[in-house]
Amino acid sequence: MLHCRFEDDVDIGPALSVYDDRGEIKTTIVLDGCVVDTHASNARGDFGFVLMAGDRGNYAFGACTEGDRVGWVAALRSAIDAHVADLEAARQRASAAARSRRASIARATKVAADCESDSDDDDDGESPPPPRDRENVVVRAGLYCQNGVNEKLKKAPKAAPSDGRRRLSAPAADAPPAGAPAPAAAKPAAPKKEVILVLDGAAPAERLRLKVAIPATWAGKPAAKLAQTLAKHAAAKRPGAAVDANSLAMVRDSGDALRGDAPLDLVEHGETITFKCRST
Repeated sequence: MLHCRFEDDVDIGPALSVYDDRGEIKTTIVLDGCVVDTHASNARGDFGFVLMAGDRGNYAFGACTEGDRVGWVAALRSAIDAHVADLEAARQRASAAARSRRASIARATKVAADCESDSDDDDDGESPPPPRDRENVVVRAGLYCQNGVNEKLKKAPKAAPSDGRRRLSAPAADAPPAGAPAPAAAKPAAPKKEVILVLDGAAPAERLRLKVAIPATWAGKPAAKLAQTLAKHAAAKRPGAAVDANSLAMVRDSGDALRGDAPLDLVEHGETITFKCRST
């Protein structure tokens, strides 16, 4: 059971992969909107349960013991509940961002209206000021964003009147001094790299196929990190049958061996790394 992303990098939540006797993936069930029922009439055997996926259909499973069924049901319900909590948190963040955006627009509109009204003040009987136009009212505002939410709308102070026209202008506070070199452009983010890890066991129950995204923080790390990741997921999938990461030999798509101390930068996006236990 893994957290999945679709081809366009949209997070679709947890999914359950079902394997056949040869260790190949038979089907993958996205758990979004699913319900686990332990009392369904079509459950398999004495220790069965059903994964109800709405319009996508129902999936009946059978465990060997009551303890196995309790473990599977608890794991599935925990993953579904965590996904629901993530969706609610994302909805609240989007709602807060929309409210903040509307408030920022309202404040910016008020700033512009105040600037125009100031230019209509103080009729002292002297000749009227020259006609105003949009270029005679200058509004400078800084929008500071973090995580996509507008946090602050800052209005520049008014400048002293000069030729009878009201002006509101100020240089940006963070503008570089005259003659200073322009700041260097930010380095683009490194593209995401995904690889497929395959544990080639002697028996079908010992085989495992896993798709992982290599974090940016792993840049420059040794390829042994992949073996450690596979061993961790293998232990979670088969409790009591731990896999020693140090005993795994790695083979690339090309058939060449991948040393554990080789940098991860050598691994290509979309490449399949096969792991085999070294003979003792």
